[in-house]
Amino acid sequence: MRRWWGWLLLVGLWVSGAPRPVAAAGAGFTVTPQLPVTQLGGDTGYFNLAVVPGTAQTLTVVVANQSDAAKNMRVQMTDAFTTDTGQISYDPGASKDASAKVRLSEISSAPVTFKLAAHEARPVSLTVVPPASGFIGQVLGGIFVQDRTAYAAGSQSSTPLGLANQFALVVGVQLQVSQTLVAPRMKLVSVQPGTQAGQPAVLARLQNDQPRLFGEMTIRATVTPDPGTRTIVTRTVQNFAMAPNSHFDFAVFPPTTLAPGRYWLDLTATTGKYRWQFRTRFTVVGDERTGTTGPALFGLPWWLIALIVVGLLLLLAVLAWWRRRQTETTAD
Repeated sequence: MRRWWGWLLLVGLWVSGAPRPVAAAGAGFTVTPQLPVTQLGGDTGYFNLAVVPGTAQTLTVVVANQSDAAKNMRVQMTDAFTTDTGQISYDPGASKDASAKVRLSEISSAPVTFKLAAHEARPVSLTVVPPASGFIGQVLGGIFVQDRTAYAAGSQSSTPLGLANQFALVVGVQLQVSQTLVAPRMKLVSVQPGTQAGQPAVLARLQNDQPRLFGEMTIRATVTPDPGTRTIVTRTVQNFAMAPNSHFDFAVFPPTTLAPGRYWLDLTATTGKYRWQFRTRFTVVGDERTGTTGPALFGLPWWLIALIVVGLLLLLAVLAWWRRRQTETTAD
């Protein structure tokens, strides 16, 4: 049975206020952070902590069951990542960016599973131990609290599509040794044709390789044939955000399938005083509607490889026919 989050509420890192229960309609439980004295910036709805290298820090949340039935709960630490829609997410199992030196899930204690009786509230603690050598910038993630009752109970809470409803709430966690912020740095890792959201696209992989959270980013990208000056497609987005040490695939959607050939991608990303400009050439050698660039062998395009394979098969067929004729002639 596949997992499906009925609701997923993230405690954002942009809004402050008094500690309050995190809730989502229909979840049937709440999560309230218990902020320690190491909290930075006063009372907020998430953990924003100054930590000491090599010193354990305990993070506690109170999980309260508001329903009339018992729940099977799981609490774990997850890492922040950037989605392809330019949002920060905290789902478990996010892929690790190569630039990340410290990840919250890797310096945290193991997940905690427990049964929560009807209308019971229980404090649950996880421990993080920062590296003894310390770290620069921000380490970002969340305490991911999941009600596992729905899919553990089989079909009792399943949807018409056979997907099990699950509910999860997240309390953000941000760790810093120093409050001095490092500058973000954007890189264009690769550009290639593919698909996103079921549509043919040109995918530009953007990476923030620094431990710095930032938002309010505007991205503008264009695709132009090479040679040529006529812009095929332009895409502009606003209010994108990036987690520290993360990457995502920014998609530009052509109105029609790109013909095989060479193209230029021009991309500009800006946030605050930071601005990054990229210009790179990429090649389409197959049918972009399939989301592939076509197989390549020794730099040869797919159609030439197919032609060579067909030619070899024909040659083998001719050789087999010739040998059979020779055998029949000898027998006569």
